[in-house]
Amino acid sequence: MAKEILGQTDNLSKHIKQKLETLAEMSCQKSEIASAEMVELMSEITGEINKEIAIYINRFGYVEMVSVGTDATAPLPNMSKKRNEYGLCGLRAVHTHPGGDCRLSAPDLSALSQLRLDLMCAVGAGEEKCEFSVAIISAAEGKLTQQAQVYEHIGEKDFYRLHALRIISEIEAEIDNHTLHELKTEKERVCLIWVLSGRLSEREEKERIDELVNLAESADLAVVGRLVQHKDKPDGVFCLGRGKLEELAMLMQNTHADCVIFENTLSPAQENNLNRALGKKVLDKNGLILDIFAARAKSREGQLQVEAAQLNYLLPRLIGQGVSMSRLGGGVGTRGPGETKLETDRRHIHRRLDNVRRELAQVEKQRELKRRNRTKNRIKQAALVGYTNAGKSSLLNALTGADIYAEDQLFATLDTTVRTLMLDKQKILLSDTVGFIRDLPKELVEAFQATLEELKDADVLLQVVDASNPNYREQIKAVEMILAQIKVEQKPMIYVFNKIDVMEDETEFLTYPDSICVSAKSGQGLEDLKSLLYEKLFGADKRLEFFLPLAEAGKLGRFYALGQLDDVEYTEQGVSFVLTANDVLPWELAEYIKNGE
Repeated sequence: MAKEILGQTDNLSKHIKQKLETLAEMSCQKSEIASAEMVELMSEITGEINKEIAIYINRFGYVEMVSVGTDATAPLPNMSKKRNEYGLCGLRAVHTHPGGDCRLSAPDLSALSQLRLDLMCAVGAGEEKCEFSVAIISAAEGKLTQQAQVYEHIGEKDFYRLHALRIISEIEAEIDNHTLHELKTEKERVCLIWVLSGRLSEREEKERIDELVNLAESADLAVVGRLVQHKDKPDGVFCLGRGKLEELAMLMQNTHADCVIFENTLSPAQENNLNRALGKKVLDKNGLILDIFAARAKSREGQLQVEAAQLNYLLPRLIGQGVSMSRLGGGVGTRGPGETKLETDRRHIHRRLDNVRRELAQVEKQRELKRRNRTKNRIKQAALVGYTNAGKSSLLNALTGADIYAEDQLFATLDTTVRTLMLDKQKILLSDTVGFIRDLPKELVEAFQATLEELKDADVLLQVVDASNPNYREQIKAVEMILAQIKVEQKPMIYVFNKIDVMEDETEFLTYPDSICVSAKSGQGLEDLKSLLYEKLFGADKRLEFFLPLAEAGKLGRFYALGQLDDVEYTEQGVSFVLTANDVLPWELAEYIKNGE
Protein backbone atom coordinates (compact mmCIF):
# COMPACT_ATOMS: atom_id res chain seq x y z
CA MET A 1 0.00 0.00 0.00
CA ALA A 2 1.50 3.36 -1.06
CA LYS A 3 2.26 5.60 1.96
CA GLU A 4 1.88 9.36 2.02
CA ILE A 5 5.04 11.51 1.94
CA LEU A 6 4.31 15.14 2.85
CA GLY A 7 6.33 18.29 2.32
CA GLN A 8 8.60 19.69 -0.37
CA THR A 9 10.06 16.68 -2.12
CA ASP A 10 10.36 18.02 -5.69
CA ASN A 11 13.97 19.15 -5.31
CA LEU A 12 15.15 16.01 -3.57
CA SER A 13 17.47 13.61 -5.36
CA LYS A 14 16.25 10.22 -6.50
CA HIS A 15 18.55 8.65 -3.89
CA ILE A 16 16.86 10.57 -1.03
CA LYS A 17 13.39 9.83 -2.35
CA GLN A 18 14.19 6.13 -2.37
CA LYS A 19 15.30 6.36 1.27
CA LEU A 20 12.07 8.16 2.18
CA GLU A 21 10.06 5.43 0.45
CA THR A 22 12.02 2.80 2.37
CA LEU A 23 11.29 4.68 5.62
CA ALA A 24 7.58 4.79 4.76
CA GLU A 25 7.47 0.98 4.48
CA MET A 26 9.24 0.29 7.79
CA SER A 27 7.65 -1.02 10.96
CA CYS A 28 8.63 -1.60 14.57
CA GLN A 29 7.39 -3.59 17.53
CA LYS A 30 4.08 -2.32 18.91
CA SER A 31 5.75 -1.60 22.23
CA GLU A 32 8.58 0.50 20.72
CA ILE A 33 8.26 4.23 20.22
CA ALA A 34 10.42 3.68 17.13
CA SER A 35 12.97 1.07 16.14
CA ALA A 36 16.71 1.71 16.02
CA GLU A 37 16.63 1.11 12.25
CA MET A 38 13.98 3.82 11.81
CA VAL A 39 15.93 6.32 13.90
CA GLU A 40 19.15 5.52 12.06
CA LEU A 41 17.61 6.03 8.62
CA MET A 42 15.83 9.25 9.65
CA SER A 43 19.06 10.63 11.10
CA GLU A 44 20.93 9.64 7.95
CA ILE A 45 18.48 11.48 5.69
CA THR A 46 18.49 14.54 7.97
CA GLY A 47 22.30 14.59 7.90
CA GLU A 48 22.29 14.56 4.09
CA ILE A 49 19.64 17.24 3.44
CA ASN A 50 19.70 19.18 6.76
CA LYS A 51 15.92 19.05 7.11
CA GLU A 52 13.55 17.68 9.70
CA ILE A 53 12.13 14.24 8.92
CA ALA A 54 8.98 13.12 10.72
CA ILE A 55 7.21 9.79 10.73
CA TYR A 56 3.75 8.97 12.14
CA ILE A 57 3.47 5.43 13.55
CA ASN A 58 0.20 3.68 14.38
CA ARG A 59 -0.36 1.37 17.33
CA PHE A 60 0.48 -1.68 15.27
CA GLY A 61 3.97 -0.28 14.75
CA TYR A 62 3.50 0.60 11.06
CA VAL A 63 4.55 3.93 9.53
CA GLU A 64 1.48 5.64 8.10
CA MET A 65 3.01 8.92 6.90
CA VAL A 66 6.38 10.53 6.33
CA SER A 67 6.92 14.28 6.38
CA VAL A 68 9.87 16.32 5.01
CA GLY A 69 10.29 19.75 6.57
CA THR A 70 12.76 22.59 6.80
CA ASP A 71 15.74 22.91 9.13
CA ALA A 72 13.29 23.90 11.92
CA THR A 73 9.87 22.37 11.28
CA ALA A 74 8.05 19.60 9.41
CA PRO A 75 4.55 20.02 7.87
CA LEU A 76 1.67 18.59 9.84
CA PRO A 77 -0.60 15.95 8.29
CA ASN A 78 -4.37 16.25 8.01
CA MET A 79 -5.61 14.24 10.99
CA SER A 80 -9.32 15.02 10.75
CA LYS A 81 -10.19 11.37 10.07
CA LYS A 82 -7.96 10.13 12.88
CA ARG A 83 -9.07 12.40 15.70
CA ASN A 84 -12.06 11.76 17.87
CA GLU A 85 -13.75 13.85 20.51
CA TYR A 86 -12.90 11.48 23.34
CA GLY A 87 -9.18 10.80 23.35
CA LEU A 88 -5.94 10.35 21.48
CA CYS A 89 -5.68 10.00 17.71
CA GLY A 90 -3.81 6.68 17.65
CA LEU A 91 -0.57 7.89 16.03
CA ARG A 92 2.76 8.81 17.57
CA ALA A 93 5.09 11.33 15.90
CA VAL A 94 8.86 10.80 15.79
CA HIS A 95 10.95 13.50 14.12
CA THR A 96 14.54 14.59 13.84
CA HIS A 97 16.18 17.89 14.80
CA PRO A 98 19.18 18.75 12.62
CA GLY A 99 22.25 19.73 14.61
CA GLY A 100 21.74 17.30 17.49
CA ASP A 101 19.43 19.37 19.74
CA CYS A 102 16.75 17.00 20.98
CA ARG A 103 14.74 19.55 22.95
CA LEU A 104 11.11 19.85 21.92
CA SER A 105 10.13 23.22 20.47
CA ALA A 106 6.93 25.20 21.01
CA PRO A 107 5.62 24.11 17.56
CA ASP A 108 6.32 20.48 18.57
CA LEU A 109 4.23 20.80 21.73
CA SER A 110 1.52 22.70 19.86
CA ALA A 111 1.29 19.88 17.29
CA LEU A 112 1.06 17.31 20.10
CA SER A 113 -1.95 19.10 21.56
CA GLN A 114 -3.55 20.15 18.28
CA LEU A 115 -3.43 16.65 16.72
CA ARG A 116 -3.95 14.79 20.03
CA LEU A 117 -1.00 12.61 19.20
CA ASP A 118 -0.31 9.55 21.32
CA LEU A 119 3.10 11.09 22.00
CA MET A 120 5.66 13.40 20.40
CA CYS A 121 9.31 12.36 20.15
CA ALA A 122 12.24 14.48 18.99
CA VAL A 123 15.52 12.88 17.91
CA GLY A 124 18.68 14.95 18.24
CA ALA A 125 20.50 13.74 15.14
CA GLY A 126 24.05 14.72 16.03
CA GLU A 127 27.35 13.39 14.77
CA GLU A 128 28.63 12.02 18.08
CA LYS A 129 25.57 10.78 19.91
CA CYS A 130 21.81 10.55 19.59
CA GLU A 131 19.50 11.87 22.31
CA PHE A 132 15.73 11.88 22.57
CA SER A 133 12.95 13.91 24.12
CA VAL A 134 9.42 12.60 24.61
CA ALA A 135 6.24 14.53 25.41
CA ILE A 136 2.77 13.28 26.22
CA ILE A 137 -0.49 15.18 26.73
CA SER A 138 -1.60 15.61 30.31
CA ALA A 139 -5.05 14.47 31.36
CA ALA A 140 -6.97 16.08 34.20
CA GLU A 141 -10.37 15.10 35.50
CA GLY A 142 -10.74 12.68 32.63
CA LYS A 143 -10.03 15.20 29.87
CA LEU A 144 -7.05 15.96 27.70
CA THR A 145 -5.51 19.33 28.54
CA GLN A 146 -3.34 21.76 26.58
CA GLN A 147 -0.43 20.94 28.88
CA ALA A 148 2.27 18.37 28.19
CA GLN A 149 4.57 16.26 30.29
CA VAL A 150 8.05 16.55 28.77
CA TYR A 151 11.04 14.25 29.32
CA GLU A 152 14.27 15.51 27.76
CA HIS A 153 17.78 14.25 27.05
CA ILE A 154 16.97 10.57 27.19
CA GLY A 155 19.89 8.35 26.21
CA GLU A 156 19.60 5.67 23.52
CA LYS A 157 19.69 2.78 25.99
CA ASP A 158 16.87 4.21 28.09
CA PHE A 159 14.86 5.32 25.04
CA TYR A 160 14.62 1.85 23.55
CA ARG A 161 13.48 0.51 26.91
CA LEU A 162 10.41 2.78 26.93
CA HIS A 163 7.13 0.92 26.34
CA ALA A 164 4.98 3.02 23.99
CA LEU A 165 1.69 1.20 24.52
CA ARG A 166 2.07 1.30 28.29
CA ILE A 167 2.60 5.06 28.19
CA ILE A 168 -0.43 5.52 25.93
CA SER A 169 -2.65 3.20 27.97
CA GLU A 170 -1.93 5.16 31.15
CA ILE A 171 -3.20 8.34 29.51
CA GLU A 172 -6.28 6.64 28.13
CA ALA A 173 -6.99 4.93 31.46
CA GLU A 174 -7.18 8.39 33.00
CA ILE A 175 -9.69 9.42 30.34
CA ASP A 176 -11.65 6.16 30.56
CA ASN A 177 -12.00 6.29 34.33
CA HIS A 178 -13.54 9.75 34.30
CA THR A 179 -15.25 10.49 31.01
CA LEU A 180 -16.13 7.29 29.21
CA HIS A 181 -19.23 7.01 31.36
CA GLU A 182 -20.58 9.66 28.99
CA LEU A 183 -20.41 7.03 26.24
CA LYS A 184 -22.18 4.38 28.24
CA THR A 185 -25.65 3.76 26.94
CA GLU A 186 -27.92 0.79 27.18
CA LYS A 187 -26.86 -0.12 23.66
CA GLU A 188 -23.73 -1.98 22.70
CA ARG A 189 -21.48 0.02 20.35
CA VAL A 190 -20.55 -1.80 17.14
CA CYS A 191 -18.61 -1.24 13.95
CA LEU A 192 -19.97 -2.88 10.79
CA ILE A 193 -17.69 -4.27 8.07
CA TRP A 194 -18.34 -5.25 4.46
CA VAL A 195 -15.85 -6.93 2.12
CA LEU A 196 -17.63 -6.66 -1.22
CA SER A 197 -16.80 -7.81 -4.72
CA GLY A 198 -16.28 -5.07 -7.27
CA ARG A 199 -18.63 -6.98 -9.55
CA LEU A 200 -21.70 -6.02 -7.49
CA SER A 201 -23.99 -3.38 -8.91
CA GLU A 202 -24.55 -0.19 -6.95
CA ARG A 203 -28.05 -1.37 -6.03
CA GLU A 204 -26.84 -4.79 -4.84
CA GLU A 205 -24.11 -3.17 -2.77
CA LYS A 206 -26.55 -0.76 -1.15
CA GLU A 207 -28.92 -3.64 -0.35
CA ARG A 208 -26.20 -5.59 1.46
CA ILE A 209 -25.08 -2.53 3.39
CA ASP A 210 -28.63 -1.56 4.40
CA GLU A 211 -29.51 -5.13 5.41
CA LEU A 212 -26.66 -5.43 7.92
CA VAL A 213 -27.43 -1.99 9.35
CA ASN A 214 -31.09 -3.00 9.78
CA LEU A 215 -30.06 -6.26 11.44
CA ALA A 216 -27.84 -4.37 13.90
CA GLU A 217 -30.62 -1.92 14.69
CA SER A 218 -33.07 -4.81 15.13
CA ALA A 219 -30.65 -6.22 17.71
CA ASP A 220 -30.82 -2.84 19.51
CA LEU A 221 -27.17 -2.08 18.81
CA ALA A 222 -25.66 1.38 18.33
CA VAL A 223 -23.83 1.49 14.98
CA VAL A 224 -20.89 3.84 15.61
CA GLY A 225 -18.69 2.98 12.63
CA ARG A 226 -18.79 1.50 9.14
CA LEU A 227 -16.00 0.23 6.89
CA VAL A 228 -16.31 -1.08 3.32
CA GLN A 229 -13.53 -2.76 1.34
CA HIS A 230 -13.88 -3.73 -2.30
CA LYS A 231 -11.96 -6.93 -2.82
CA ASP A 232 -12.55 -9.72 -5.35
CA LYS A 233 -11.73 -12.37 -2.78
CA PRO A 234 -11.73 -11.94 1.02
CA ASP A 235 -8.39 -12.40 2.74
CA GLY A 236 -7.99 -15.95 4.03
CA VAL A 237 -6.52 -14.84 7.35
CA PHE A 238 -8.47 -11.71 8.34
CA CYS A 239 -11.14 -11.40 5.60
CA LEU A 240 -9.98 -7.77 5.37
CA GLY A 241 -6.67 -6.75 3.83
CA ARG A 242 -3.89 -5.86 6.28
CA GLY A 243 -4.14 -2.13 5.59
CA LYS A 244 -7.89 -2.13 6.18
CA LEU A 245 -7.35 -4.14 9.36
CA GLU A 246 -5.20 -1.31 10.70
CA GLU A 247 -7.88 1.18 9.66
CA LEU A 248 -10.50 -0.93 11.45
CA ALA A 249 -8.44 -1.02 14.64
CA MET A 250 -8.17 2.77 14.55
CA LEU A 251 -11.90 3.13 13.81
CA MET A 252 -12.79 0.94 16.79
CA GLN A 253 -10.47 2.89 19.02
CA ASN A 254 -11.81 6.26 17.90
CA THR A 255 -15.45 5.22 18.26
CA HIS A 256 -14.95 3.20 21.45
CA ALA A 257 -16.69 0.25 19.81
CA ASP A 258 -17.36 -2.85 21.91
CA CYS A 259 -17.73 -5.25 18.99
CA VAL A 260 -17.14 -5.60 15.25
CA ILE A 261 -19.64 -7.37 12.98
CA PHE A 262 -18.77 -8.60 9.48
CA GLU A 263 -21.39 -8.91 6.75
CA ASN A 264 -19.28 -11.71 5.30
CA THR A 265 -19.43 -15.23 6.69
CA LEU A 266 -16.24 -15.74 8.70
CA SER A 267 -14.52 -19.07 9.12
CA PRO A 268 -13.69 -20.02 12.73
CA ALA A 269 -10.00 -19.36 11.95
CA GLN A 270 -10.72 -15.88 10.55
CA GLU A 271 -12.89 -15.02 13.53
CA ASN A 272 -10.20 -16.12 15.98
CA ASN A 273 -7.47 -14.24 14.07
CA LEU A 274 -9.53 -11.05 14.12
CA ASN A 275 -10.32 -11.58 17.78
CA ARG A 276 -6.63 -11.76 18.61
CA ALA A 277 -5.66 -8.82 16.38
CA LEU A 278 -8.39 -6.45 17.58
CA GLY A 279 -8.85 -7.57 21.16
CA LYS A 280 -12.62 -7.10 20.80
CA LYS A 281 -15.64 -9.29 20.19
CA VAL A 282 -15.93 -10.34 16.55
CA LEU A 283 -19.09 -11.68 14.91
CA ASP A 284 -20.29 -12.31 11.40
CA LYS A 285 -23.84 -11.79 10.12
CA ASN A 286 -24.76 -15.36 11.00
CA GLY A 287 -23.74 -14.84 14.61
CA LEU A 288 -25.75 -11.61 14.73
CA ILE A 289 -28.86 -13.34 13.38
CA LEU A 290 -28.47 -16.09 15.97
CA ASP A 291 -28.35 -13.46 18.71
CA ILE A 292 -31.49 -11.79 17.38
CA PHE A 293 -33.24 -15.15 17.32
CA ALA A 294 -32.11 -15.88 20.87
CA ALA A 295 -33.58 -12.59 22.08
CA ARG A 296 -36.89 -13.00 20.22
CA ALA A 297 -37.78 -16.69 20.71
CA LYS A 298 -40.69 -16.89 23.16
CA SER A 299 -42.00 -20.44 22.96
CA ARG A 300 -40.13 -23.34 24.49
CA GLU A 301 -39.75 -24.92 21.06
CA GLY A 302 -38.34 -21.71 19.57
CA GLN A 303 -35.87 -21.33 22.42
CA LEU A 304 -34.69 -24.91 22.02
CA GLN A 305 -34.29 -24.50 18.27
CA VAL A 306 -32.23 -21.34 18.67
CA GLU A 307 -30.08 -22.91 21.36
CA ALA A 308 -29.35 -25.90 19.11
CA ALA A 309 -28.34 -23.53 16.31
CA GLN A 310 -26.11 -21.50 18.65
CA LEU A 311 -24.37 -24.56 20.01
CA ASN A 312 -23.65 -25.89 16.51
CA TYR A 313 -22.36 -22.45 15.51
CA LEU A 314 -20.12 -22.09 18.58
CA LEU A 315 -18.61 -25.56 18.58
CA PRO A 316 -15.96 -25.02 15.86
CA ARG A 317 -15.21 -21.57 17.29
CA LEU A 318 -14.06 -22.77 20.69
CA ILE A 319 -10.42 -23.04 19.62
CA GLY A 320 -8.56 -19.84 20.29
CA GLN A 321 -11.28 -17.91 22.06
CA GLY A 322 -13.04 -20.10 24.59
CA VAL A 323 -16.76 -19.87 25.25
CA SER A 324 -18.38 -19.31 28.58
CA MET A 325 -21.32 -21.66 28.61
CA SER A 326 -23.24 -19.51 31.06
CA ARG A 327 -23.40 -16.67 28.52
CA LEU A 328 -25.03 -18.32 25.52
CA GLY A 329 -27.42 -15.84 23.99
CA GLY A 330 -26.42 -13.09 26.45
CA GLY A 331 -25.68 -9.95 24.46
CA VAL A 332 -24.39 -9.82 20.93
CA GLY A 333 -22.02 -12.81 20.66
CA THR A 334 -20.06 -14.49 23.42
CA ARG A 335 -16.46 -14.65 24.57
CA GLY A 336 -15.16 -16.74 27.41
CA PRO A 337 -12.26 -16.87 29.84
CA GLY A 338 -9.70 -18.62 27.63
CA GLU A 339 -8.51 -21.97 26.41
CA THR A 340 -8.01 -23.76 29.71
CA LYS A 341 -11.69 -24.73 29.68
CA LEU A 342 -11.61 -25.80 26.02
CA GLU A 343 -12.15 -29.53 26.49
CA THR A 344 -14.60 -29.00 29.34
CA ASP A 345 -16.64 -26.58 27.27
CA ARG A 346 -16.58 -28.88 24.23
CA ARG A 347 -17.96 -31.76 26.30
CA HIS A 348 -20.50 -29.40 27.85
CA ILE A 349 -21.71 -28.35 24.39
CA HIS A 350 -22.07 -31.94 23.19
CA ARG A 351 -24.00 -32.90 26.33
CA ARG A 352 -26.24 -29.88 26.05
CA LEU A 353 -26.84 -30.56 22.35
CA ASP A 354 -27.93 -34.10 23.14
CA ASN A 355 -30.37 -32.80 25.77
CA VAL A 356 -31.75 -30.13 23.45
CA ARG A 357 -32.27 -32.66 20.64
CA ARG A 358 -34.15 -34.97 22.99
CA GLU A 359 -36.41 -32.13 24.14
CA LEU A 360 -36.99 -31.07 20.54
CA ALA A 361 -37.93 -34.65 19.63
CA GLN A 362 -40.62 -34.56 22.32
CA VAL A 363 -41.90 -31.23 21.08
CA GLU A 364 -41.96 -32.58 17.52
CA LYS A 365 -44.10 -35.52 18.66
CA GLN A 366 -46.63 -33.08 20.09
CA ARG A 367 -46.55 -30.99 16.91
CA GLU A 368 -47.00 -34.13 14.78
CA LEU A 369 -50.04 -35.12 16.85
CA LYS A 370 -51.63 -31.71 16.22
CA ARG A 371 -50.88 -32.00 12.51
CA ARG A 372 -52.53 -35.43 12.37
CA ASN A 373 -55.63 -34.08 14.08
CA ARG A 374 -55.86 -31.25 11.56
CA THR A 375 -55.38 -33.71 8.70
CA LYS A 376 -57.97 -36.04 10.16
CA ASN A 377 -60.46 -33.19 10.40
CA ARG A 378 -59.62 -32.23 6.81
CA ILE A 379 -59.19 -28.54 7.65
CA LYS A 380 -57.55 -26.64 4.82
CA GLN A 381 -54.29 -24.90 5.65
CA ALA A 382 -52.44 -21.89 4.21
CA ALA A 383 -49.04 -20.59 5.31
CA LEU A 384 -47.52 -17.13 5.07
CA VAL A 385 -43.89 -17.15 3.93
CA GLY A 386 -41.58 -14.40 2.79
CA TYR A 387 -38.55 -12.26 3.39
CA THR A 388 -38.17 -10.88 6.87
CA ASN A 389 -40.04 -7.62 7.52
CA ALA A 390 -42.25 -8.05 4.45
CA GLY A 391 -45.36 -7.68 6.62
CA LYS A 392 -46.45 -11.30 7.19
CA SER A 393 -47.57 -10.79 10.79
CA SER A 394 -49.37 -7.57 9.91
CA LEU A 395 -51.19 -9.40 7.12
CA LEU A 396 -52.19 -12.23 9.47
CA ASN A 397 -53.58 -9.68 11.91
CA ALA A 398 -55.46 -7.87 9.16
CA LEU A 399 -57.00 -11.06 7.76
CA THR A 400 -57.91 -12.83 11.01
CA GLY A 401 -58.32 -10.01 13.52
CA ALA A 402 -55.50 -11.48 15.58
CA ASP A 403 -53.22 -9.33 17.67
CA ILE A 404 -49.83 -10.99 17.30
CA TYR A 405 -46.60 -9.01 17.63
CA ALA A 406 -45.87 -7.11 14.42
CA GLU A 407 -43.16 -4.46 14.28
CA ASP A 408 -41.14 -2.77 11.54
CA GLN A 409 -38.00 -4.76 12.34
CA LEU A 410 -36.22 -7.82 11.04
CA PHE A 411 -37.26 -11.18 12.54
CA ALA A 412 -40.08 -9.74 14.65
CA THR A 413 -41.75 -13.18 14.41
CA LEU A 414 -39.90 -16.38 15.29
CA ASP A 415 -42.53 -18.69 16.72
CA THR A 416 -45.10 -20.11 14.32
CA THR A 417 -48.55 -18.67 14.96
CA VAL A 418 -51.72 -20.37 13.67
CA ARG A 419 -55.07 -18.58 13.47
CA THR A 420 -58.50 -19.44 12.05
CA LEU A 421 -59.65 -17.60 8.93
CA MET A 422 -63.20 -17.79 7.54
CA LEU A 423 -63.52 -17.85 3.75
CA ASP A 424 -67.18 -17.72 2.70
CA LYS A 425 -68.27 -19.88 5.66
CA GLN A 426 -65.31 -22.20 5.13
CA LYS A 427 -62.90 -22.40 8.04
CA ILE A 428 -59.18 -22.65 7.24
CA LEU A 429 -56.01 -22.40 9.31
CA LEU A 430 -53.55 -19.62 8.43
CA SER A 431 -50.04 -19.83 9.87
CA ASP A 432 -47.35 -17.17 10.16
CA THR A 433 -43.78 -18.48 9.93
CA VAL A 434 -40.30 -17.12 10.60
CA GLY A 435 -39.06 -14.67 7.99
CA PHE A 436 -36.28 -15.60 5.60
CA ILE A 437 -33.17 -13.66 4.66
CA ARG A 438 -30.50 -13.94 2.00
CA ASP A 439 -27.95 -16.60 2.95
CA LEU A 440 -29.94 -17.66 6.02
CA PRO A 441 -27.46 -19.58 8.22
CA LYS A 442 -27.70 -23.32 7.61
CA GLU A 443 -27.63 -23.84 11.38
CA LEU A 444 -30.92 -21.96 11.62
CA VAL A 445 -32.55 -23.75 8.70
CA GLU A 446 -31.64 -27.08 10.30
CA ALA A 447 -32.68 -26.04 13.80
CA PHE A 448 -36.03 -24.66 12.60
CA GLN A 449 -36.74 -27.73 10.48
CA ALA A 450 -39.55 -28.81 12.81
CA THR A 451 -41.19 -25.39 12.66
CA LEU A 452 -40.83 -25.24 8.89
CA GLU A 453 -42.55 -28.62 8.66
CA GLU A 454 -45.75 -26.55 8.91
CA LEU A 455 -45.11 -25.53 5.33
CA LYS A 456 -45.18 -29.16 4.17
CA ASP A 457 -48.70 -29.55 5.54
CA ALA A 458 -49.99 -26.36 3.93
CA ASP A 459 -52.31 -26.66 0.96
CA VAL A 460 -51.15 -23.32 -0.40
CA LEU A 461 -48.31 -20.89 0.37
CA LEU A 462 -48.80 -17.14 0.42
CA GLN A 463 -45.45 -15.52 -0.32
CA VAL A 464 -45.66 -12.01 1.14
CA VAL A 465 -43.43 -9.54 -0.72
CA ASP A 466 -42.53 -5.99 0.30
CA ALA A 467 -43.61 -4.13 -2.85
CA SER A 468 -41.86 -0.96 -1.64
CA ASN A 469 -38.45 -2.62 -1.62
CA PRO A 470 -36.60 -1.97 -4.91
CA ASN A 471 -34.85 -5.33 -4.51
CA TYR A 472 -38.05 -7.34 -4.14
CA ARG A 473 -37.13 -9.67 -7.03
CA GLU A 474 -33.89 -10.70 -5.30
CA GLN A 475 -35.82 -11.24 -2.07
CA ILE A 476 -38.31 -13.51 -3.87
CA LYS A 477 -35.40 -15.55 -5.23
CA ALA A 478 -33.86 -15.82 -1.74
CA VAL A 479 -37.16 -17.08 -0.30
CA GLU A 480 -37.66 -19.61 -3.08
CA MET A 481 -34.12 -20.96 -2.58
CA ILE A 482 -34.97 -21.74 1.04
CA LEU A 483 -38.33 -23.24 0.07
CA ALA A 484 -36.45 -25.53 -2.32
CA GLN A 485 -34.05 -26.41 0.48
CA ILE A 486 -36.93 -27.71 2.61
CA LYS A 487 -38.59 -29.27 -0.47
CA VAL A 488 -41.84 -27.30 -0.60
CA GLU A 489 -41.13 -25.27 -3.74
CA GLN A 490 -43.79 -27.21 -5.70
CA LYS A 491 -46.62 -26.15 -3.41
CA PRO A 492 -49.36 -23.94 -4.92
CA MET A 493 -48.23 -20.33 -4.43
CA ILE A 494 -49.92 -16.94 -4.26
CA TYR A 495 -47.64 -13.91 -4.52
CA VAL A 496 -48.99 -11.26 -2.14
CA PHE A 497 -47.38 -7.87 -2.82
CA ASN A 498 -47.82 -5.96 0.43
CA LYS A 499 -47.42 -2.22 1.23
CA ILE A 500 -49.02 -1.31 -2.08
CA ASP A 501 -50.48 1.80 -0.39
CA VAL A 502 -47.10 3.53 -0.77
CA MET A 503 -46.73 2.59 -4.45
CA GLU A 504 -48.06 4.57 -7.40
CA ASP A 505 -48.17 1.74 -9.93
CA GLU A 506 -48.87 -1.95 -9.29
CA THR A 507 -48.65 -3.14 -12.89
CA GLU A 508 -45.16 -4.64 -12.64
CA PHE A 509 -46.15 -6.89 -9.74
CA LEU A 510 -49.01 -8.54 -11.61
CA THR A 511 -46.57 -10.24 -14.00
CA TYR A 512 -46.15 -12.97 -11.40
CA PRO A 513 -48.65 -15.88 -11.64
CA ASP A 514 -51.46 -15.82 -9.08
CA SER A 515 -50.31 -12.44 -7.81
CA ILE A 516 -52.30 -9.82 -5.95
CA CYS A 517 -51.50 -6.40 -4.48
CA VAL A 518 -52.65 -5.56 -0.95
CA SER A 519 -51.99 -3.30 1.98
CA ALA A 520 -52.16 -4.89 5.40
CA LYS A 521 -52.08 -1.39 6.84
CA SER A 522 -55.02 0.14 4.93
CA GLY A 523 -56.94 -3.05 4.10
CA GLN A 524 -56.69 -2.47 0.36
CA GLY A 525 -57.05 -5.68 -1.65
CA LEU A 526 -57.72 -7.98 1.32
CA GLU A 527 -61.17 -9.11 0.12
CA ASP A 528 -59.71 -9.91 -3.31
CA LEU A 529 -56.98 -11.91 -1.58
CA LYS A 530 -59.59 -13.91 0.34
CA SER A 531 -61.43 -14.67 -2.89
CA LEU A 532 -58.24 -15.81 -4.61
CA LEU A 533 -57.31 -17.95 -1.61
CA TYR A 534 -60.78 -19.50 -1.55
CA GLU A 535 -60.49 -20.35 -5.24
CA LYS A 536 -57.11 -21.99 -4.64
CA LEU A 537 -58.34 -24.03 -1.71
CA PHE A 538 -61.93 -24.83 -2.62
CA GLY A 539 -62.26 -24.14 -6.33
CA ALA A 540 -62.69 -27.83 -7.22
CA ASP A 541 -64.60 -28.76 -4.07
CA LYS A 542 -68.27 -29.66 -3.87
CA ARG A 543 -70.63 -28.52 -1.12
CA LEU A 544 -73.26 -31.09 -0.29
CA GLU A 545 -75.93 -31.13 2.40
CA PHE A 546 -76.57 -34.46 4.15
CA PHE A 547 -78.96 -35.99 6.62
CA LEU A 548 -78.16 -39.17 8.54
CA PRO A 549 -81.05 -40.88 10.34
CA LEU A 550 -80.38 -41.51 13.97
CA ALA A 551 -79.95 -45.22 13.31
CA GLU A 552 -77.20 -44.44 10.78
CA ALA A 553 -75.37 -41.82 12.87
CA GLY A 554 -72.43 -44.20 13.31
CA LYS A 555 -71.43 -43.48 9.70
CA LEU A 556 -70.66 -39.85 10.56
CA GLY A 557 -66.96 -40.72 10.98
CA ARG A 558 -66.74 -41.73 7.31
CA PHE A 559 -67.91 -38.27 6.29
CA TYR A 560 -65.27 -36.63 8.51
CA ALA A 561 -62.66 -38.67 6.62
CA LEU A 562 -63.89 -37.26 3.30
CA GLY A 563 -63.69 -33.54 3.97
CA GLN A 564 -64.81 -30.66 6.14
CA LEU A 565 -68.12 -30.76 7.99
CA ASP A 566 -69.95 -27.56 8.85
CA ASP A 567 -73.35 -26.64 10.30
CA VAL A 568 -73.57 -29.97 12.16
CA GLU A 569 -76.96 -30.19 13.91
CA TYR A 570 -78.33 -33.07 16.00
CA THR A 571 -82.10 -33.62 16.26
CA GLU A 572 -84.32 -36.42 17.52
CA GLN A 573 -84.58 -37.72 13.94
CA GLY A 574 -80.85 -37.68 13.13
CA VAL A 575 -77.87 -35.51 12.13
CA SER A 576 -77.79 -32.87 9.40
CA PHE A 577 -74.55 -31.29 8.13
CA VAL A 578 -72.80 -29.75 5.13
CA LEU A 579 -69.81 -31.61 3.62
CA THR A 580 -67.15 -29.81 1.57
CA ALA A 581 -64.90 -32.24 -0.30
CA ASN A 582 -63.23 -32.83 -3.63
CA ASP A 583 -63.03 -36.61 -3.25
CA VAL A 584 -65.41 -38.94 -5.08
CA LEU A 585 -68.35 -39.76 -2.81
CA PRO A 586 -68.77 -43.52 -2.16
CA TRP A 587 -72.06 -44.72 -3.66
CA GLU A 588 -73.31 -46.12 -0.38
CA LEU A 589 -73.14 -42.63 1.20
CA ALA A 590 -74.75 -40.80 -1.72
CA GLU A 591 -78.21 -41.83 -0.59
CA TYR A 592 -77.94 -39.45 2.36
CA ILE A 593 -77.60 -36.35 0.18
CA LYS A 594 -80.35 -33.80 0.75
CA ASN A 595 -79.30 -31.37 -2.04
CA GLY A 596 -76.14 -30.15 -3.74
CA GLU A 597 -74.90 -26.69 -4.39
